[in-house]
Parts: sequence; structure tokens; C-alpha cells
Amino acid sequence: MPGKIAFGRRLARGFFLAALALSLHPGCAASLESTGLTSSDVAYTRQEQQLFDDAFRAELFGVEQTAVPPEADRLLTKRTSLADAVFPAKVVTLTRQGAPGAESYTLVIRPEGPALAGRNVSEPLSLTIPPENPTFAFLRGVGERWVGTRMILFLRGYTDGLHFHATVDSEPVRRAIERATVLQMLVRPPSQTGPAAAQ
Repeated sequence: MPGKIAFGRRLARGFFLAALALSLHPGCAASLESTGLTSSDVAYTRQEQQLFDDAFRAELFGVEQTAVPPEADRLLTKRTSLADAVFPAKVVTLTRQGAPGAESYTLVIRPEGPALAGRNVSEPLSLTIPPENPTFAFLRGVGERWVGTRMILFLRGYTDGLHFHATVDSEPVRRAIERATVLQMLVRPPSQTGPAAAQ
């Protein structure tokens, strides 16, 4: 798995299905089985890996020239519609651990406001970034200077756990997410429910 996500106790409890009276301690890996975040038959397929790739857009590391601006990302609409939660967040800590050749980074990211789509998230969450994740090289380059970075996080649960995608928090991106949410409401049958319909 490219990344690992752990939740604070209240965040995990907020994501539980009503039928599951379980608890999750901070720092434990949040598996799909323990959280009941979404249907357990959602497989992390190659197509899903393109949407929720456990990666941060290069602009979050100061790269100004990218082929496609974040708000024009062709996957943004579909990513918004499938995410269990889409919310603004901020990096509050960044730590590096492990012996040379086996290092990883752990980020603690704090939600910074109500959800833009899907469920509300109130507790900080922890993302573990191993060396094989493309983000690892960026983190090694910027180090603790990355603390304080703001972003928008897309989060979805799968049979193997939770996966994410992070993009810049800008007005154009927020407007694109809002348009995607409105479009989803227009095309979804009134009786249909899903992550973006449950707040």
C-alpha cells in the first residue's frame, strides 16, 4: 500500500457505520474493517489508483509550472463524486523515521473547516509516506519547511484500507469542486445515497 492512514478516536467514530460500535485509538492504522467507512467490496483497482493515488500535487511543494492546473484536473469531478470526504486541511507536523534505506515520513494533517463534499472531518489524521511513494522525494527535499502547508484532501475507503489525493486549496479549485458537487446532485436519482450525500 503506497500510504497508511491513521485517525484520532473521534474522527474514526464519526466514520463508523451505525451498526458498528467499534473504537479506534490514535496512531493505529485505520483499516476499512475497523472503520466501516464505506462498502467493503470497493476494490482498489488500477482505475481507482489513478483517482486516489496517495499523492500530493507538485504545486503543494512550490512547483509553479505543471501541464494541467489543479482546477482543470480531468479527474477532479469523478474524484469529488466518489470521495467519502473532501475537506480543507493543514500540515501540522512532519517527522522522519527509520534507518537509512528504510525511512518513511509521517504527516499529521488537521482539517481546517467543514467538508466541501462528503462527510465532515473534525479530528487530525496521520499519513505515512514510504520511500516508494512519489511524494517521498519531495518531502525529503523540503523537510519541516512543509509544516503549515494548506491543501484540499480527497479521502476514500477500500477493501485494503484508506487512500487519498491532495491538491492545492485555492478559489479556482474550490469552485471546481462546488461545480462537481452540483453536477452530481443533478444527475443522481433522489433516492440514491452515497458519501457525498451524507454530511
